[in-house]
Amino acid sequence: MKKWIKRLLKFAAAPILILVVLAILVLIGWRANLQSAVAQARQIDSPNGIDLIEAIEIGGTRQWIQVRGHDQSNPILLFLHGGPGSAMMPLGHVFQTPWEEHFTVAQWDQRESGKSYRGEGNAETMTTERMIMDTLEVVDYLRERFDQDKIVVTGHSWGTYLGLNVIQLKPEWFHAYVGVGQVVNMQENERVTYEYTLQQAKEHGDAEALAELEALAPYPSPEKIADKMMVQRKWLMAYGGSLYGEESYAPFIAAILASPDYSWLDIYRFATGMEFVMDYLLDPLLAVDITALGTEYQVPIFIFSGRYDYQVPSVINEAWFETITAPHKEYIWFEESCHSPMLAEVDRFTQELVKRVLPFTQQGESAETDVDSEAKIHPPM
Repeated sequence: MKKWIKRLLKFAAAPILILVVLAILVLIGWRANLQSAVAQARQIDSPNGIDLIEAIEIGGTRQWIQVRGHDQSNPILLFLHGGPGSAMMPLGHVFQTPWEEHFTVAQWDQRESGKSYRGEGNAETMTTERMIMDTLEVVDYLRERFDQDKIVVTGHSWGTYLGLNVIQLKPEWFHAYVGVGQVVNMQENERVTYEYTLQQAKEHGDAEALAELEALAPYPSPEKIADKMMVQRKWLMAYGGSLYGEESYAPFIAAILASPDYSWLDIYRFATGMEFVMDYLLDPLLAVDITALGTEYQVPIFIFSGRYDYQVPSVINEAWFETITAPHKEYIWFEESCHSPMLAEVDRFTQELVKRVLPFTQQGESAETDVDSEAKIHPPM
């Protein structure tokens, strides 16, 4: 009897193996077609255009940047991704292509993130201080490489922490700052987002969600905070407080697979690097309080905020915005967005960049005299 079972399993294993191989080949072919279509749609063939991906020496390690634009003489816009560790280079094709008509856009996979992950980072290098210095080095590299005294810096989530720090350290290097999903105080952030998710569970009568969320209390707390955040973010996503109109990260995964800029190895580095970076930077992230930077800024500040963002609740950064001074500041609402309005409202985001931010790169030091410098909070459109 045992011999017959072994023979049966042996013969059954062959077609299963064939099906697995075929599935892998189909996936590879499907991805190759997607990548080809995206690459063709984004092709830059203008005489002074640029489309490069290269590794540069930053803070003693090789880190990868991508620079794209139809005219290298256009102002540089550096995008600082969130996370920490959530590289946005493989998602750039979703939102930044129209920016490239007006800006030369730089995507940077930060230390041990995305393409820059090598697993060789030591604990002593994975600090907020080192990440800020890395950011300054990247900015200076771009200034020198493209012979531009100033650039625009756009930060998303964790990237807003880096962005505000560098404009305080070197305001003379920047035309303007754009904060998207602006981080202020992470302890207050987690308190508000937890209360929102808990309330949503109650309103939906979701016993499973309610049980899992109530088990996290007290929240936030240092004990098992990474595990607790995973549970809280799962239900936040389910209730539409993270990605507008989405209940999972499936669209992100599909977009990453379609990227012609990421190999299969890069995708592995993306996933592994995110976990690696969070191991070192989660605790420092939860201690972030940007009010320590003061209330006076020397660079024009624009906050692009999703109306339904409860991952980094807009109510917190809106209150902070009222307390700061800058040569010019504006708070712009995106009415069909959560935490990532550049993904949810691609056209509107581009329009606001061109309408509000681009003029400050063209007018230089006289911008504040030519544009109303009073703070503005734009009502729903």
